[in-house]
Amino acid sequence: MTIYELIYRKNEKDSNVPAPVGLYSCFENAQTAGERLFKNITGEKEFYWTEEYGTRVRFDGENGVTSCLDIIPVEVDSVLM
Repeated sequence: MTIYELIYRKNEKDSNVPAPVGLYSCFENAQTAGERLFKNITGEKEFYWTEEYGTRVRFDGENGVTSCLDIIPVEVDSVLM
């Protein structure tokens, strides 16, 4: 079984492993959550996570660093669910 993890990195170049923002049962739900988070972080009124972005959206963060949102597929054992 695959679930999708939404991750926010304040600095894309930071090598620390970030905590997930959320876990979702399908890619589309992770995209929707990523769109809401992007709008909250950037203050943008409209944003749509299209196929052109793939699994990563990069954007200008604080102090000129590049921030990003990632959607990562995670294989889990359905027995544990």
